[in-house]
Amino acid sequence: MILFILNRSSGNGECDAVKALIDQRFAALGAEARIVLANSGAEMEWAAKQGIAADAEAVVAGGGDGTISTVAGVLAGSDVPLGVLPLGTLNHFAKDLGIPLQPAEALEVILAGVTETVDVAEVNGRLFLNNSSVGLYARIVRLRQRYEARGVAKWFVAAWAMLKVMEHNPVFTVRIGANGESTSYRSTMVMVGNNAYRMRGIDAGARDSLTGGALAAYVVQSEGKLALAQLVWRIITGRGQEGEDLEVYHAPEVTVETGEAGGPVTRDGEVEEMDMPLTYRIRAGALTVLVPKAGVGPD
Repeated sequence: MILFILNRSSGNGECDAVKALIDQRFAALGAEARIVLANSGAEMEWAAKQGIAADAEAVVAGGGDGTISTVAGVLAGSDVPLGVLPLGTLNHFAKDLGIPLQPAEALEVILAGVTETVDVAEVNGRLFLNNSSVGLYARIVRLRQRYEARGVAKWFVAAWAMLKVMEHNPVFTVRIGANGESTSYRSTMVMVGNNAYRMRGIDAGARDSLTGGALAAYVVQSEGKLALAQLVWRIITGRGQEGEDLEVYHAPEVTVETGEAGGPVTRDGEVEEMDMPLTYRIRAGALTVLVPKAGVGPD
């Protein structure tokens, strides 16, 4: 039995169409699929735990990166593999694994049953698959979440939220601990990735590997709109790790402290309040994922 957990609110409302696709494909195979249509993270976690208890062959998460991360948080450390049906807007995790973005093609990857173990990361014990951040992006996400939007409208809301946050010069003092050293910075944003991002060209948001066994922490020191724009341009033109306004750490554990008691923190695009300091750790090979036959990584 394969358990499918589909997020009703992911993407452009294609949940019902994907359920029909699964029902049709499994009926043709004479195989068993159980489908849960979830409305919240708590429902997703409960369903994933039920899948483990029922000895499911796999538990599949259908939704965006936040949905995939929620289900992965239950499966990490278990013997049950995670299947991915990318139904979100960005689908970073699926792209970095080379999983097709079309539901029918992604379903065939799940049915093929090829597995790989990949790294996951955690912040204060909470799992993430892609990245976590404090500062500018976390504030943008928190403001954006006040206004529900899908499709193209979501990008307009995100752009508006970014401009609103930038109005107030979002610079803060942060202390980074990594590799036995501790350093303070004036920063607009700190992002910690599950493995290193390319930070160059049009694929600046992608990773070459999810099995490197290390976090990558990026401390953005650019102050003001112009400096941030220049940093983005350097990333696009392949010079993202040059200059004094982007410090990069690679380590199995990183601590981040802002001097505040707590604040907004993102995990895979979702934002929540967390106590400081933030302790980030890599969990090497903790998650088994169903991947294309070529293996982990995009073609």
